[in-house]
Order: sequence, then structure tokens, then C-alpha cells
Amino acid sequence: LISLRFTFRHVRCIGELTVKVEKARNLPRMDTFGLADPFAAVTCGKGTRHKTKVVSNNLNPVWNDEFIFNVEESARELKLVLYDWSFTKEEDFMGQVLIPTSDLEATPMRDEWFKLKDIDGVNEAKGEIKLKIQFIPESQRDTLAIRFRRNPASWPVGEKSDYNHFAPV
Repeated sequence: LISLRFTFRHVRCIGELTVKVEKARNLPRMDTFGLADPFAAVTCGKGTRHKTKVVSNNLNPVWNDEFIFNVEESARELKLVLYDWSFTKEEDFMGQVLIPTSDLEATPMRDEWFKLKDIDGVNEAKGEIKLKIQFIPESQRDTLAIRFRRNPASWPVGEKSDYNHFAPV
């Protein structure tokens, strides 16, 4: 007999988080020839994990990738981890940025360079990453508009994401 008692749970959303991973600088050399193939993985709570594209042979990559999260009440932090992509082996850890959700709520708009931390999140690692972060509390979200999701072929030319477009209810 399978119990469904804990299968369904009510998840309360506390807001919407937009994270734009702009660029990084002074990253550590990871490859044999003194370069790296960095990419970033971004998570907030137990939700979706987003990844930037890999920038080959670069210690100062530019991504300009934007991700949107619905932040659940149980989410403790925004976590961004930089990895060095490798064709032959598992990705190598380069550094990370951890931002508690309480800091996001206290300072909802941030556009700054963050120093990378080591795997323990305590000591500094080599390099920095520039993030643009906007947190909108659930009470302030626009309830008169919804994000429309359509076939990517219908998006305006040059747009990679439909997150910037709204349709009235």
C-alpha cells in the first residue's frame, strides 16, 4: 500500500527573483593551456537549476543570461556556482556566490560585482562575477499582467526569452 499523505504539499511563493549573470573577471586558470571554459549554474531553493552557456578559452567571460525564479518560502539562498566545462571529465569547481534570501528581501535591487568563494563558502576564491538581481515580493507582483508563453518562433527578433514580454489579462 502506497501512502499519498506526504505527496502533495502547499508551497507558498514569497516573490519573484530575476538574476542576470552578466560577466566574470580574473577567473583561475583551469585548462592545460592556461585558460578555462567557464559556465555558471544558478539555483534558488529546491527549484529549477539554470545554466549559462559555456564560453570557451576565456578567463573574463561575458554571458548576459537572465533567469527568473519563483522563490518559495523554504528557499534559504540564491546559489551561483562557476564551473570549468570539460569534454573528457566532470566539470571542475571554480567558485561560488551564496546570497541568503533574507538579504534579497532587505536589498531587492542589486547590480554589483561579487567575489567568488571556495567550495565551503567561507574563504575567497580567485575571481569575481557581476550580477544584476531584482527581487519582487509576492505582495508587489503585478496581478494585472501575466507572462505569456508561446512558441519561440513567435517572439520578437533578437529575443532569447519570453520573460520580458507581458500580455494583459
